[in-house]
Amino acid sequence: MKEVLVNSYKGLQKISLRTMTFLLVLITVFFSLFCSIILIRNYVVERETNIVRQKITETARIVADDPRVIKAIAKADFSGVVQEYTINIMNQTNVDFIVVMNKELIRFSHPIESVIKERFSNIEDASQALSGEEHFSNQKGVLGDGIRFFTPIYDEQNLIVGIVCVGYTQQTVSQQLSEVQHRLILGWSIGLSIGLIGSLILAQKIKKVLLGLEPLEIAAQVQEREIINDAVKEGIIAIRLDKTVLLTNKNVLQLFEEAKLKNVAVNGELLDDYIYDLLFRQVLENNELIINKPHTMNQLQLIVSVAPIFIKDNLYGAVATLQNRTEIENLLRELTNIEQYVDSLRAQRHNFMNQLHVITGLIDLEKFEDVTNYIRVLNCDYHEQIGFLSDEFTI
Repeated sequence: MKEVLVNSYKGLQKISLRTMTFLLVLITVFFSLFCSIILIRNYVVERETNIVRQKITETARIVADDPRVIKAIAKADFSGVVQEYTINIMNQTNVDFIVVMNKELIRFSHPIESVIKERFSNIEDASQALSGEEHFSNQKGVLGDGIRFFTPIYDEQNLIVGIVCVGYTQQTVSQQLSEVQHRLILGWSIGLSIGLIGSLILAQKIKKVLLGLEPLEIAAQVQEREIINDAVKEGIIAIRLDKTVLLTNKNVLQLFEEAKLKNVAVNGELLDDYIYDLLFRQVLENNELIINKPHTMNQLQLIVSVAPIFIKDNLYGAVATLQNRTEIENLLRELTNIEQYVDSLRAQRHNFMNQLHVITGLIDLEKFEDVTNYIRVLNCDYHEQIGFLSDEFTI
């Protein structure tokens, strides 16, 4: 089991918490901002297009209603009054061009003065306004591709005497949209940078809370703790102050089962009042330490030790270890037998040393016949006391 945990941990530890947090926030912020920018860009493009249409529409109608323009068109006045007026309006409204023409589509004004008195470049496009209908157009003119608005000019008798065309070149429109997109990209970059910095700070704080451990390290330690707890012979149970069970191992559950207790709480559940009163109440209420105290749990004899749990000098809960008293008494009996056996060996050693001293003394006195007789007596005693048992066990 331990080898499996180590191998799995090594395989998954390649990505740290900081890297995972960084990548997660990066991907989340990137796609969130990217989708937002796409939506905002579409909205801005549509909004800017509407603003451009509204601006050239209002400008064209203002020029078409101006008495100076109407009078100059009616009298075919090319003295420059219309050109001067339209140039002034262009400077005020920042439109790219204002073209005023009569019914024959002869220009009275244009940003390029050399084309004044010449016919409009797209006769079919401009002629639609002679029927009294205003319309937008995206056509190529003298200044290049662009969006423009046509509106008729009416005289005092409400007769059409000319046309006004106001518009922006495609270059100007694209430049305005490009500026908006640059601002969006700048905002996206700032938002992404803030998200990345925030992710690093978040990863640092999370790692500090986790005591410098990676999530996989914590998971491995939890699994290792469960294995160790289950390997401990004693039963272990820990609770919080609110009686919520923090930890149980399989041995304590076996003890509860031997005691025939029902509805025993597991991790995360509230502890039964009977078990709480028996094991923890005294410790948590009086802040006392219990060591190897006998308890009876539904006629099951136990030896219990309970200790309070403190976190930053604040009482957090308590942990209890339980042992079957019968098993401990059996162990004590075995230890008593071992002590008796040791005492017996010690006595035999003392007796053996005495026998060696006797043999040594007889040899020093050169009473070899007595040595032989003494050894023969020892041999007989051995067969009577120990040899008989050895022969029996061998059989």
